[in-house]
Amino acid sequence: MALKLSAEQKSVLQIFATEIRYLIPNYQRPYSWDITNCRHLWEDLFTFFESGKYTDGYFLGNIVLAKSQNTNYYEVIDGQQRLITLTLLIKALSLFDTENKALQEIMLIPNRRSDEREQRLKSTVFEDRDNDYLMDCIKLFNINNINKKDSKFHANLDFFIEKIDTNIKDKIVQFSDFILDNVFILPIESNDIEKAKHVMNHHLDHCIEALDFGITPKKSTTFSYMFDRN
Repeated sequence: MALKLSAEQKSVLQIFATEIRYLIPNYQRPYSWDITNCRHLWEDLFTFFESGKYTDGYFLGNIVLAKSQNTNYYEVIDGQQRLITLTLLIKALSLFDTENKALQEIMLIPNRRSDEREQRLKSTVFEDRDNDYLMDCIKLFNINNINKKDSKFHANLDFFIEKIDTNIKDKIVQFSDFILDNVFILPIESNDIEKAKHVMNHHLDHCIEALDFGITPKKSTTFSYMFDRN
């Protein structure tokens, strides 16, 4: 049978837009990115921003998603390390660019009729306290209260805070807008969770090649991948 995959390259702001929610399912491994991973990401983003050519767009890579049938979440089949780390960077930016409502709404979805906010990216990984650590970082309001020894989440958030404070604080508005509007991700979306997992494990390179998305922002395409039942 055919597995429908669709892909449209989106900015960070579009990835975390409106009512979209993401769920990291319990079969995924715990969050593992450390300071080395974050340093590579930061250096790439900061160098590209400082080049002055950032309006051309920076491509961060792809993620694989599948719409959950019983919830309003997209399950993250591949790309959870990138999404969590991006959320921590967004949190760090929000502590400096305090008037930017978009940064807040990326992390917590506002409710139309109350002051309550819903977590946008949620982890159900049970081998570790991933969601507790993530929410603890999201709820942080005082930079001085962070303890980087608590978890990788806290250590990585502390790293981004230090880098922003040292390198970019005087350009925080421009850098925030660069991250939101000029950094792009390719979400590859599937209509079937189990088959999407199979494709991710065995055929993802072929699917990306078949999608032929390039790195041009806002280009989109859809195709049906013939899934072998056996």
